Amino acid sequence: MFGGKYGRLRLLVCVLMLTMLLSGCMVMNSADLLSPPRLHPDHAELLKLVNEETSGSNWATTSPQAGTNRSPVQFIDLHQDGIPEAIVFLANPIDVQLQVVIYSKTGESKFKKLTSFPLKGGAFNRVEYADLNNDGILEIIIGQSFGAESSYAGSVYTLVNDEPMVVLQDTPYTSLYVYDLNDDDRSELLLLNHDESGNNAYAELYGLNLGDDAMHFLGKAPLSAGIRTPDRIIGGRLNAHIPTVIVDGFSSVAAGLVSDVLILSENGLENISFTPIDNYSRTTFRSLEINAMDVDFDGFLEIPVVVKMPQPQKVKVQSDSYIYWYAYDKSFSMALHCATYPSQTDNWYLLYPDEWIGKVYTQTSESKGIRTTTFSMEYNGFQFELLSIYSYPTDQPLPAGENRSFLVLSQGRRFYASLPNEVKLGSLPEQYRISNIADVRKRFAIIDFNGDNKSLADLFPVLSYDDDDRNDR
Repeated sequence: MFGGKYGRLRLLVCVLMLTMLLSGCMVMNSADLLSPPRLHPDHAELLKLVNEETSGSNWATTSPQAGTNRSPVQFIDLHQDGIPEAIVFLANPIDVQLQVVIYSKTGESKFKKLTSFPLKGGAFNRVEYADLNNDGILEIIIGQSFGAESSYAGSVYTLVNDEPMVVLQDTPYTSLYVYDLNDDDRSELLLLNHDESGNNAYAELYGLNLGDDAMHFLGKAPLSAGIRTPDRIIGGRLNAHIPTVIVDGFSSVAAGLVSDVLILSENGLENISFTPIDNYSRTTFRSLEINAMDVDFDGFLEIPVVVKMPQPQKVKVQSDSYIYWYAYDKSFSMALHCATYPSQTDNWYLLYPDEWIGKVYTQTSESKGIRTTTFSMEYNGFQFELLSIYSYPTDQPLPAGENRSFLVLSQGRRFYASLPNEVKLGSLPEQYRISNIADVRKRFAIIDFNGDNKSLADLFPVLSYDDDDRNDR
């Protein structure tokens, strides 16, 4: 919290950082580096206003605890007019109260206090912004904490003639998500309530119509039992017709990871993956910690299911797993869409050619920090190596004479690939072969620190790979 001498210093540093972020690129010289930091006049005035608001009181600036908006001072363009408002979050620990203060400016004018509103609670859990009713003004979605771990209350405020109006108040949740679930160009508010110890886990959906003074209830759906908090919540589309929010979490009831697939239909909010007799989404169960995602970058989300790797008859290899990815059609039926091999050690995966599914096995090894994954198959009693992926520490050079094609640098590792020469492939039919390194690059993807999957095209959008690029084998 920013209270007292040192609290005001922290607030000054925060405003300085926000000023730099909002001012774009900066050019500095040696004199700038030796000079004390200077606030823009606008932000100096804002700092003065905040100090006036908190001076001599129990109020102090505070930061939301979760989400992407965690600064005690947030510059958000609520009116969507190109001029951000300054939104300041305050807490009063003595009286266990919260307050949001909004400052605005027009053109070259100085910031001035626009409005404020109080809330109950000891801390801000999280803050989101979205235009829920399509009036061109962002609503403020606030989660309040009352001290109980993972149990919060959600409130939503909208500005009417620059005055705050609460349209949803103190509604319980353990996680929240904002997404357009009915393709009406307006986001809805999804409140999840997980119950680790019991069976009372559910999701509720709320929407806001233009001119309404309260959000309306759009439906309630069960969630998988035995989940404390979700591992990941992602919004997207199941197919061209159906938007969805998928909630991944480890269920103690299922003893593994499951996906709750939420949609909004004529019947209201539905969890189409949920199996009532099991009390969790049985069809989405997997033993590995792999989240639902758009695994092949086709614009639609797929659900992972772990499958045992096929075993060759002529050689003995260590048992391994790969992933079947299932897609939903418009009648909510699941069908196999594609398959991948996941390296959970190095956070990458390879999208299989369709012809590999159920036929290809992997062998992994490590020597001197270099990790190798080789994809092979058995055909007519013979073993054929199809592809090798190598993971190098960044400080270890590629050995002289090694013919390996660079893929990507990610999370402290360098990745390379190699294909066998034509002689080694012998009588193996053409459909089982990867023809060139360009095809490998299209199939190779990484999982970043945020858990998002990135193709090499995402990481290097300006590069194009020659389709004839092939190792000298």
